[in-house]
Amino acid sequence: MSVEHGTPKELARVTGQLLSASDKAASVIATHMLDFPLLAADEKLTPALKEARSLFLDNAAEEALRADFSTLDFEVDVVGCEGAKESQAEKGGLVINLLHGKHGNPMGPKYDMVIDPVEGTTAACSRRSGAVVIMAICEKGGIVPTPEGVHYMYKLMAPASARGVLDISRVAQYNVGAMADLYGAGGVRLVVMDRAANADIITAAEQVGIEVARISAGDLLPSLAAVTGQRIRGKHVVVYGRGGDEEGRIAAVAAKACDGFAQGQVWIAGEDPNVSLPNLPLFDRDQIVSGRPENTSVLFTPITNENTWFGLDGYDDGSGVLRRPTSVAIVHRDQAARLSAQLQRDRTRQVLVLSS
Repeated sequence: MSVEHGTPKELARVTGQLLSASDKAASVIATHMLDFPLLAADEKLTPALKEARSLFLDNAAEEALRADFSTLDFEVDVVGCEGAKESQAEKGGLVINLLHGKHGNPMGPKYDMVIDPVEGTTAACSRRSGAVVIMAICEKGGIVPTPEGVHYMYKLMAPASARGVLDISRVAQYNVGAMADLYGAGGVRLVVMDRAANADIITAAEQVGIEVARISAGDLLPSLAAVTGQRIRGKHVVVYGRGGDEEGRIAAVAAKACDGFAQGQVWIAGEDPNVSLPNLPLFDRDQIVSGRPENTSVLFTPITNENTWFGLDGYDDGSGVLRRPTSVAIVHRDQAARLSAQLQRDRTRQVLVLSS
């Protein structure tokens, strides 16, 4: 019997199949990673070794996902895939195989997808916490694709309570002050990529006493924590500033699914590489993700443990023996009960289901 497109039953089935694909890809990557010796706590990879491992793992993930996507009984059109920006000279000039284009059954229901086959590549290369396989889906035509040649997004991701308060079109001093008014200066953890382009945000936050978590890479998982309303040590999470474009779109899909707050602006460097060109387009959540919230979901499987934002077990915990991971599905409340019931019948994987 056919299933009506867009129903909770269909979305639960689709999300279940994609969880299976992410789980298999994460297992493949973790298996390869067991060949990498563990590093000391203060040890870093050489640039050459990091590039070689990044290329190997990203392409292995792409190959595993491509094989699984070919068996889907629905069609996904990958409109954004992390990896393109790695070809830039400042990122090593890597040639990573991308999943752009259509996969699966063209006669089945159709979805747009944004995917990062290995989010947290640096963590994966070092066998450290924070590497995941992640993808976001929405009904066909529901996600604005990453514009050609765009790699970065100036973003503002926060819980639903930030709606009508924060505004990415306003200066950092305004938004940081608004966060302090909304949550209390001691009630928010502001996550910022440690880049010169974000210096004004860091300075403004320090002036009002907001805790700033400066990160060198990987703003997607904290963005998901922000839009789903997770709290870290009792504090609300907000992500602000320049980061990756695909990561911003995935976070916006999660915000759409669970009614979180997401805004973004195209970020293209001007003459000064730390300053964006002026007057680039601004988007709120519903402009980035125009599809219906009940037809959206984000899912990911940890390759390594995810200790900070969701507290999940990954495949590789450094012991040398792969473990059963806990995946995450961020879905609309209309999907949540159906998906949870489906997963209870399927005892092959552990999944945390998050919704509004």
